[in-house]
Amino acid sequence: MSKSILVTGGTGLIGSEIINLLLQNNYEVITLNRTEPSIKHENLQWIKFDILSEQIEKVLESISNIDGVIHTAAYLKFENNYKDVEYSRKVNIEFTDKLFHHLVTLDKEMPVIYFSSLSILQKPLNNVITEGHSIAPNTIYALSKYWGELSLLSYTKDSKIRPVIFRVSSPISQDIDRLHNNVVKVWVDLARAGHKITVFGKGERTQDFVSTEDIANAVLLALKNNKANGIFNIASGTSISMNKLAEEIAGFFNVRFEQRRMDENENDRWNISLKKATNVLGYQPKYSSSTVISNMLNNCFEGRNTK
Repeated sequence: MSKSILVTGGTGLIGSEIINLLLQNNYEVITLNRTEPSIKHENLQWIKFDILSEQIEKVLESISNIDGVIHTAAYLKFENNYKDVEYSRKVNIEFTDKLFHHLVTLDKEMPVIYFSSLSILQKPLNNVITEGHSIAPNTIYALSKYWGELSLLSYTKDSKIRPVIFRVSSPISQDIDRLHNNVVKVWVDLARAGHKITVFGKGERTQDFVSTEDIANAVLLALKNNKANGIFNIASGTSISMNKLAEEIAGFFNVRFEQRRMDENENDRWNISLKKATNVLGYQPKYSSSTVISNMLNNCFEGRNTK
């Protein structure tokens, strides 16, 4: 008998990749989204739901026959203005809290995978970033993600639920239009329009970019492994400097890049340890940071670069 998995945020960057993989592996999937998924499948059930306007409890009460949950839905804004604070509270904190509370009341043994973020970590970064790194969220988004971690662990402490928290580095999809407004998306949009790229500071800051395909594989591993419990770093395990990233994108589109002013995060080195994810989940990322960027460019713009 197929297992039924609830996925929140199923039309998003990560959620859509996860749903595809679950369906390929004969899971039944229920997804909560404002818009209908582009995926059409007999084992996919869409429940139209807007976290900001719908009655959360009413919708959750209709969902009980599930064998696991993957919570990816989030409000992805990083400013500390009133709107972002309010939306982050409603989506990332209030909905998350009510979701976890509802799942505990079902009194069922099931895995619940919550997507957190490495943005919650304290700076300066450790030389090697493990799951034990100190926490110091400095944006409402980061604070809300850490709240979600604490909420899940608190609700499930004496329950049958198996809590799994993924702290994910910068996700990259093979579809550029799905990317959030991160440095890759901004630079690609500039370069394909023929504009030069600006690298702030010396360009020595590094970032770990992870393929959404690798993230989805990590989810599948966690669903199947009853020993998977607690916090896991999910990343590519490699990093690329801003200079190298700019060189890759600018070279692909045959535009220039320049260094200007200062980068307040110049000293950041995202050397993320995957030891726990490898040992417990068997997680082995297929793509490096450099490879996932190169693949994204070639898949999205094959035949359109001007080299």
